[in-house]
Amino acid sequence: MPGNREVQRILKVKPDIAISMWFGDLGIAPETDTADRLQEQLGIPVVMVDMGLTSLDKTYEFMGELLGVKERVPELARYCRETIAEVQEKARNIPPEKRVRVYYAEGPDGLQTDPRGSHHIQVLDLVGG
Repeated sequence: MPGNREVQRILKVKPDIAISMWFGDLGIAPETDTADRLQEQLGIPVVMVDMGLTSLDKTYEFMGELLGVKERVPELARYCRETIAEVQEKARNIPPEKRVRVYYAEGPDGLQTDPRGSHHIQVLDLVGG
């Protein structure tokens, strides 16, 4: 939830709508109470969109409808579906002994670990890293 300073920055650009992300394919539920509070603070609609990698095709379709820009939606949605399917197929064909083990860390000193299922390592989970 943004603090007062961030809310003021958002209001300064006078947006018509705010878009907040969540990651449904990781089992992360949308924080609707947070979106509701943000909507109250901003006085504009706050829309929650699923940014999970395997949901991006549906997100493009939703956003195209929401924003009234549907021309490229079929192309972008198809690209997302095909790319995810291709990556998953390639990852499935890597023998377990040839898979790369990855330790992902972040933070100021590089010591914060994100567990499997975190949206930060979504790509690694997708490819079996």
